[in-house]
Amino acid sequence: MLKIQRSSNGEVVFTLNGQMDEEQAVELEALIKSEAKGRRIVLDLKDLTLVSRDVLSFLDGKLELPPSREYLAQEIENIVNGCGLIWETIWIFTPMRRVPTS
Repeated sequence: MLKIQRSSNGEVVFTLNGQMDEEQAVELEALIKSEAKGRRIVLDLKDLTLVSRDVLSFLDGKLELPPSREYLAQEIENIVNGCGLIWETIWIFTPMRRVPTS
């Protein structure tokens, strides 16, 4: 389960806590897109854990799926690519700041 908390003080901070899966990746993308254009967005990922064993296996190139679940590899690849695009967009267009750890 993933908890996404939004706070704002001149910039928007999304704090992610827990495990992220496909649904939460789509939800996070929608939250980011819903913010005003040009608004500074910070992702606090210090408490985010990776999705599932399937995702880890996929990233390691070791995911073996039965034919009935082959769609899962494509879904995981889409999510990984989507997260990469989100990160690139934030990195290129938004000045980043380091979120202090307590």
